[in-house]
Amino acid sequence: MRTIVLLLIGLTGGLLLAQWAQRPSPDPAPGLQLQTEPVAAETAIEAAPATVALQVARHGERTVTALATIVGDERTLLAPIAAFVGAQRLTARSASGHHAEAPVVLAADERTGIALLQLDRPLPDTQTLQPDTSDGSLYMGRELLLLTGGSPYRATVAAAGVRDELGAYNYQLSIGSFTGEGPASAIVDPAQQALLGLVRGDHSATTAVALDIGPVNALLAQAQRAPQPMTLTEYADYYYRQTSVGRIAWLKNRIAVGDYEQAVEFGRQTLHLDEYTRRHGSRLMHQAYAFAAQQLLQQSDWAAALALLDDAAVTVGLSDSLRLMRVEALQAVGDLRGALNDLLALSDPEPHRVRRLVIENALAAGQDGGTSLSLLREALAADPDYAPYHRLLGELLARRGDMQGALASLEQALALDPALAAEIDPLLQRLRARRNTPPVTTVPIQRRRNTLFVNARINGSTETYRFLFDTGASYTAITSATALRLGINDIFFRAPVVALETANGRIYTTTARLQSIDVSGARVDNVEAVILESMGGVDGLLGQSFLRHFDINIDRSAGVLVFNRRIGD
Repeated sequence: MRTIVLLLIGLTGGLLLAQWAQRPSPDPAPGLQLQTEPVAAETAIEAAPATVALQVARHGERTVTALATIVGDERTLLAPIAAFVGAQRLTARSASGHHAEAPVVLAADERTGIALLQLDRPLPDTQTLQPDTSDGSLYMGRELLLLTGGSPYRATVAAAGVRDELGAYNYQLSIGSFTGEGPASAIVDPAQQALLGLVRGDHSATTAVALDIGPVNALLAQAQRAPQPMTLTEYADYYYRQTSVGRIAWLKNRIAVGDYEQAVEFGRQTLHLDEYTRRHGSRLMHQAYAFAAQQLLQQSDWAAALALLDDAAVTVGLSDSLRLMRVEALQAVGDLRGALNDLLALSDPEPHRVRRLVIENALAAGQDGGTSLSLLREALAADPDYAPYHRLLGELLARRGDMQGALASLEQALALDPALAAEIDPLLQRLRARRNTPPVTTVPIQRRRNTLFVNARINGSTETYRFLFDTGASYTAITSATALRLGINDIFFRAPVVALETANGRIYTTTARLQSIDVSGARVDNVEAVILESMGGVDGLLGQSFLRHFDINIDRSAGVLVFNRRIGD
């Protein structure tokens, strides 16, 4: 059974990344080695005078990732953390084609997702923006200019700031003129050209989310007051290990590159560190556990899968999808009670199908004793009106020889769901026949030389019919005269035809379905019989379509046949 349900969890916010580091050691430490997925070929961005394009180099690949803004002095870049974290080399390229390396992070605000980078030299032909020093730079209704790699956009502050879960205020902008010439970065005053804030993340043609100038000024003050510059590698190590948003970014990346084992190990170490990591990391950990468990189940490594899922239960709790995976592993190792307990704990209010599979697996495995019966009664207690459970109980009781209990359960199943009639009716008919048949029936026989005859009632008739007893015949047979006496009139037209091999060769004849044949109390319902023209003075022949339901002993000295009803019939 592959009850394989997996949950893909989305995480909002412009702070999360698509590419970052290799497998961390269990103890977070500096010097983290970074890796990313292959990146696309270089994309050209025409930079405006105050903006530059960031080129990120990872494993020899270069790609233009975002715009950055020259702010404060000629060597200071304001850039989104998500654009550069994890880079081995970072290059700023101006509109005139000049380049400068940005190897140092001066200060960063992970709460808002921005950082100050230091260039190794000034970039010619660029403009430095000076930040607005007043509070509340993005008040409602203020007209703005959004700088891009080409023509700027006009915009207006459309709503007051809303504080997010990290404490940063976000402002809604309405873009009035969109030229489609690339993403916007900096927000400036149309008249003074002072920096008022930054566009946060991607934007549409009509709206954007922005940060005001407050976090930018705080970063500049931090960089001037107590500079603690880091290299790109040092900052990446700090970001992924020591910050809430970085830890979540690390987890997300490990899952994206298929390193589920490392994601689980890292999550175990970090989930307890703060509420943000716990809340967002728990969702990602469910995803990592699910992917890791699925791999183990596909390899039939049941013990490892169970150990992993038991660990998930302790670390983050079991979602329905993880619980179903544990059910699969528990069934595979034969722990059907544990599997059913997990199924009963599902939050899904109607887990009938998977619960039913546990019990069917128990029956298929031959667990017909107390275990399977107990499992089934537990399932019935949880869903007393679920007809297939009653059907399974009827089948199980029939196997155990409890005919009355089996009949009651099957009839209850049919009452709850008449659509089960096709599945239930054949067993019901056999059980009813057996209920009306003693386990051992002694039948008087008549003999003529080596031929045996018995008397039988057909379809509940009051009169008896004389049958030839023949254990070698595949079919029970009746004569056409007997069929007519029984009211079976359509014996030539539209009746099914079968081929019979006889001493005189192959013959073709029609068949009829008899409601019952009763030989002195040995009764079988729903007997298929062939119709023959005549049979040498008898009304019919008892063949295997009737006799296979019994073990038969012939006592010639006592002149009786002993019919022993077969167990399970």
